[in-house]
Amino acid sequence: MNLEKQDYGAVILGLLMAAVTVYGWLHLPDQIAVHFNASGEPDRITDKFLGLILLPVMFSGFYVLFKLLPGIDPLGENIQKFKGQYRTVIVAVLGFLTYIQAMIVFWNLGYSFSISQALAPAIAVLYYVMGDVISEARQNWFIGIRTPWTLSDEEVWNQTHERCGPLFKIAAAITLIAVALPDYFLILAVAPALAASLYATFYSYREYRREN
Repeated sequence: MNLEKQDYGAVILGLLMAAVTVYGWLHLPDQIAVHFNASGEPDRITDKFLGLILLPVMFSGFYVLFKLLPGIDPLGENIQKFKGQYRTVIVAVLGFLTYIQAMIVFWNLGYSFSISQALAPAIAVLYYVMGDVISEARQNWFIGIRTPWTLSDEEVWNQTHERCGPLFKIAAAITLIAVALPDYFLILAVAPALAASLYATFYSYREYRREN
């Protein structure tokens, strides 16, 4: 695998992930909270090793997967047409995992902050990046709005992605409101993206019927 621009970002984030994980291992108790409910209260306690190793493993898995996708996708050459946005997605996902690891470590160290308020900006960034890549994505099997109708008709793919990419950027803006209204985090962070996904599915079906 050749080194590309996103690899340097991945290396930096990987070092941050390793540093946070090691720091947590050295300073956290044997049992830590790793999952929180909609109110930001911990609802799952686990062994420190299991709690700290999951996200680094996911980090490594996602990175390898993202590097392999263009080569195993039958339409992988199309990914090269939105390569800049694809690189941004890689860094955004790896950055999100690193951020979550840091949240878990510092919360368990006793730092007082609202999980919902801390999580909302990170989710908003992911939604915005999703909107950006969706707007530019060309037909492929892994990245974008993959419905039976977009995968069957390239023109339907292009129309659906052009129409629906901005909706995820709107979802990002709505999610940010949860910073000020953490009690409504679940609605503000989930409902807009779900609505955008449902609309994209309906729109691709409608356009396919119209085109065919």
